[in-house]
Order: sequence, then C-alpha cells, then structure tokens
Amino acid sequence: MGPIRYSQNPSPALKKEIDNVRRPFCQKCGVEGHHARDCFKSLWCDICRKETHVNARCVLPKQNKPCMPIVGMAADGLRFYSSHFAKSLSRKPKRSFIGLGKVVEGLISAEDLEKDFGFHFPWGKTWKATKCHAGFLMQFPSQEKLDEMINFPGLKMKMSGAKISVSYWSSQAKPKSKLHFVWIVAENVPEELQNYQAICELGSTIGSVEEVDILSLDTKDIVRFKVHVKSVAMIPPIIEVGVKPFLYDIYFKIDDITNEGWNDESINLGKRASVDRQGLDDPSYEKTGKKARNIGDKSVKEEMRLENIGDMMSQGKSSGRGSDLGDNNEDLNPVTEDKGYDNNPINEDEEFHKSEDDLLSEIWRNLPKMRRWFYLHPKKKSASP
Repeated sequence: MGPIRYSQNPSPALKKEIDNVRRPFCQKCGVEGHHARDCFKSLWCDICRKETHVNARCVLPKQNKPCMPIVGMAADGLRFYSSHFAKSLSRKPKRSFIGLGKVVEGLISAEDLEKDFGFHFPWGKTWKATKCHAGFLMQFPSQEKLDEMINFPGLKMKMSGAKISVSYWSSQAKPKSKLHFVWIVAENVPEELQNYQAICELGSTIGSVEEVDILSLDTKDIVRFKVHVKSVAMIPPIIEVGVKPFLYDIYFKIDDITNEGWNDESINLGKRASVDRQGLDDPSYEKTGKKARNIGDKSVKEEMRLENIGDMMSQGKSSGRGSDLGDNNEDLNPVTEDKGYDNNPINEDEEFHKSEDDLLSEIWRNLPKMRRWFYLHPKKKSASP
C-alpha cells in the first residue's frame, strides 16, 4: 500500500468556504474587497511624491526625521541653513482661483465677510473666508469672476459697512537674494581629506557644495569644488582643520565665479544686507568677518565706571600718603619714573582693612599701566589763602 498523498490545491468548495470566512485584501492599494492582481487603481503617495504606493504604505514617516544643517561657519557673514531634500513637485496641484480680500475701511470678521459676499454675489456657491496676515483668502468659482472682482478697487459691503478690495494671491515664495556660484581651489589639503566626502565637508565651511572636480583631484592632486556662497568677499583666505592628531591651515582661493548672485533691495535682508554692505576696505575689518572694537568710542557707562575707579584710587592713595604732603599739598615723595606702581615702602604697622584694601588692591592690579600713572599724578589743588 503506497503513501497517502494530499492535494496541495484545495477543492473548489473548500476554497469558496475559506474566501467567505476571510475577506480579500489588496496588497497594492491597501483596500479590502479585492486582490492586488485585480486592482487597477492608480497609486500616488503624497508624502514621497511617488506612484508606487499609497500614503499608508510609505516608509518615510517611520524613518529618522532629517535636520537641516548649517553651512558657511568659517565666517559670520557666510552661514545659512542648507536643505538637502529640496525637490520640485512632480505633480502640480489643482489650479484654484483664490483671491486676497483686504479691508480698506472699517472692521469685519470672516463670518461677516462670508455673509456679505453671499448676499452681494449669489453665484450658487458657499463663500468661505480664511483669515491671514494680509487679509482674507477667498475661493472664487472661476478666473473670470476673480478678474471681475479685482476690477472694482473698493467694494462697499451692505451688511457690515466695510470696504473690501480684492487682489490676486499666490502661495509661491519670493526669494530675497540669490547665492553666488563659485569654483574654489583649496591648498595645503592633507591626503586624508583628498576624497569626495571629505572635500564636501571642507566646502561646507563656506557654503553648500554642488560639485567636486574629481578629474583635477586624480590627475593633478588639486582640490577644486563648486560651492554656493552668500558673499564672495566674505570667503576667508585660511581656515584651521583638524585631522587627528594634527591641525592644518587650509587656504582658499577663488578660481572662477560661475553665476553671480543678487540681493533684492526692496526686502529687509537683515543680517545678509549688513554683511554685504560693510566696508571691506576698513583696516579694522578682520578676516574672520568681525570688526575690531574701536577703543576711542566709549559708552557713558564705561566713562562713569572709570571715573568711579579713579576716585576710589585717589582716596586710597591720599589716605595712605597723607603724612607725606607739604604745606602746599605738594607730594614730597613723587614718582620720578613710570614704573606702574608705588615705590613707597609698606608700613607694616598700618591698620589693614581686609574688605576695603583687598578691593582697592584688586582694582589697582587690573588697571592698565598708563591709567595707573595718571592716578598716581592727580591734579594739584591750589592752596587756600
């Protein structure tokens, strides 16, 4: 008697019974009721913008979220945030006819504006107004209706009494400036950094690296890369880079400016504008992008602080040397040489006040040498008649 063989495929009756118990599930679109082989639904993922799966099966939300890095840290005027995941939309959204309603006169809320537009323009639709920083965003039924509303500079609302003007609205962002596209040659680069990834790291100190010249690196041992920078004038000629356990000075030279950037003067550029408008010919302007402090310009608080210190020092010196003054308040033991300190011997029998004398000695020790000389030679007072 031979071995018992079991059929791998169930009978049609058993298969029908199993299908009635477990509903079919589509592995393609994620909807129950049919199998993937019978699915003809077009797929689209709004997260990664691909036509291979739906939103529920996208793996991007389950991965680590990216962080935008800062580039151009070699100088203050070069740093900015650079996005590595910027991409154009493969599918353009459905065209919408949105107008921006601005309140020219009076006050009105979003609910009142919806009622006013429904009263004045009953176009078979429900008006919806969304409050924004510039006014109210409203959806129009067609481009012709939007153009018709824009032709009226001021619409007097009958119910609220406010005056509204409608203009075109676009969600497209407006750039305030354009980065410069520059070829940079780096010199004195160690061999450990002469590879693609290390050169990208090196270029990120002044901007966002776009391309690395591999041909020049292989044939001539020249490190050359193309980078986006905020300001060509702010590129430092030298930076310090550490390759454990050594520290190297790497020199940057501008090889070619491929595309020159620009600034929109009508927009408040903030720090970018202040960087580009600084006087680079100023001798006090350091290569680090920072301007040296002007010692001659002192604030009022600084002047008052120095005057208070001078008064304290004058009082301390006059109390310690009062017995050495003559009849005309002249110093009998003047300082004949600019030594920066008082050469009088210390009187050990003199009473020592710890809190007061420690404070005076600390101030005296920290004063510059020239200021000490002026405090040791106060202006002589005229003798009283």
